[in-house]
Amino acid sequence: MRKLFHTATALSVLVATSMAANAADVTARPAPYAPPAPVYAPPPFTWTGFYLGGNIGEPGPIVM
Repeated sequence: MRKLFHTATALSVLVATSMAANAADVTARPAPYAPPAPVYAPPPFTWTGFYLGGNIGEPGPIVM
């Protein structure tokens, strides 16, 4: 009976110390990854659109 008691005590101490050693390796959880905010990208250049030009030409001779 005495040998059984010593064996059970030794086994429980071994289990308790191994759990404490594993718990020492546990760290706080890192913050969850948040992706960076999307960057605004202007639309690609196109030749579509409307233009109303008013180029008449040279203003004429300058008289002083």
